[in-house]
Amino acid sequence: MNTKVYQGKDGLFVLEMPPKDKKEILRTMAYRGLVYSTAASNRERAVLFTNNPYGVCDLGDGSEPLLAGFRRRIEASRALDGVGTKRLPPGKELWAYQRGTLDYLIANDGGIDADQPGLGKTPTSIAFCNHFEATRVLVIVPASVRLQWGERIREWSTIPNVRANVMLKVKDGIHPTAHYQVISYEAARNPAIIKAIAKYEWDVLICDEAHKMKNADAIVTRAILGNSRKEFQHGEDKIPCIATYCKRHVALTGTPLLNRPSECYVLFRHFDWEAIDYATEDQFKEKYNKQGEGETIEGKKFKMESTSLESELQNRLRVHIMARHLKADVMTQMDLPRFQIVTVAETGAIASAIEAEGMLGLTIEEVQTKKDIVTLGHIAEARRLMGQAMAPQIVDYVADFLDGSDEKYVLFGWHLNVLNLYEAGLARFGTVMLHGGKNAVQRQAAVDKFVKDDNTRVFIANLQAGGEGIDGLQHVASRCGLGEPDWVPSKNEQGVARLDRIGQRGSVMADIFVAPGSISEKIFVKSLRKLNTIFKVLDEKEKRK
Repeated sequence: MNTKVYQGKDGLFVLEMPPKDKKEILRTMAYRGLVYSTAASNRERAVLFTNNPYGVCDLGDGSEPLLAGFRRRIEASRALDGVGTKRLPPGKELWAYQRGTLDYLIANDGGIDADQPGLGKTPTSIAFCNHFEATRVLVIVPASVRLQWGERIREWSTIPNVRANVMLKVKDGIHPTAHYQVISYEAARNPAIIKAIAKYEWDVLICDEAHKMKNADAIVTRAILGNSRKEFQHGEDKIPCIATYCKRHVALTGTPLLNRPSECYVLFRHFDWEAIDYATEDQFKEKYNKQGEGETIEGKKFKMESTSLESELQNRLRVHIMARHLKADVMTQMDLPRFQIVTVAETGAIASAIEAEGMLGLTIEEVQTKKDIVTLGHIAEARRLMGQAMAPQIVDYVADFLDGSDEKYVLFGWHLNVLNLYEAGLARFGTVMLHGGKNAVQRQAAVDKFVKDDNTRVFIANLQAGGEGIDGLQHVASRCGLGEPDWVPSKNEQGVARLDRIGQRGSVMADIFVAPGSISEKIFVKSLRKLNTIFKVLDEKEKRK
């Protein structure tokens, strides 16, 4: 987009752009909050203006003095190389883009590492601790990756004979002398653990998969980040939240938005509330993500929401708290993952499952927003029936792939009985299974067996349990399947990212299994639209001439 940006005499920021492309003008107004000036526009130029510098700070040629600092921060958040730190273990080196992210976090004294899943946020965060010579670090992670974090700390920390204590049970408590203390999100919400943490001073707080704190009212969010006053209220007691005991804070999440712009509010408020003008959550939603309820002619209620100012919000994030890189920009040696829709045949069982879905009488919006327990139970049952009905064909498809190659395959599902069907049908190829009922030791053992045993060719996992934090699969597999795709698009992306990450030497192919006319098929189409909105907020860059 050929643009010119400057500050007018009245203090407003002015954007001039070609007048012919009306769609681009409307898009700019919607994404950036600019107002069209009828008086100043003519055949040679369209003139838009705003009093909000975040609406235009990434546009123009960068010569506007008042916007130059903002622009430098945005460019730093995308930097493909950087200085990094010299404090790394012998033989260890960060990738160029990791050094760029580290520079951003160091300059900001913390913040959000939002590099896409699979780009190695864990080593970057440990290098951050190395740089500041941190000797007491609190790491809060999903339970499934606690042991993995212990291994990475011992691998990347520059502390001689580093002591990394991994809490597997709450009764183990907080270690009094460990350099790194790793706990789960579940443990972090325990008042006894919070009081134990309060006894010590912590140099750095690292929160992995920090999107788990997207809900301001959730207990785990209040325990770690607190309310607007940094307090955690448990019953009648009010105690300082965990973050108050830590000097520097780093959040790791490749999916800071799972579905909608309002989900980044909690982290924004925590890291730099001033950068969003001390907005309340309702004010933030009103500006970027309006939500409400509507009613059909038949009297059915449904949830309505809209998004706006996506580019303006991305600029605020990148200027103040977030560094983010895309695989497409940094992993030039790795092909982008490819997706293919695998449509199963309509058997009698699938037809019955589709009929069961139809009996719910819900729109896609209602399916994704219904909160009452009864309806959620019906939805879960319908999804289970569909998963069971599709399982035989999915097994046949994967078996054909394995018979025709010497490769391994990662298959994600949702319901335990569906995973059991996958396991039984593919047993002759050698399988391991991972689901929420397995502890951290069992999960790591499953990964190790799949990676090290040539006769174990199928890794079967619940998408929630196996879609986050699992590392190592990429060394032996480049093909995966989503037997029961999630209705949240980023969850599917997280699953594929178990293969599409550092260490992958091939081109990842993901099979998406759907039944024609099913809710899952419609949800998947909607998911693609959601991913487009997320891209606008986090990653989209204007094309400048």
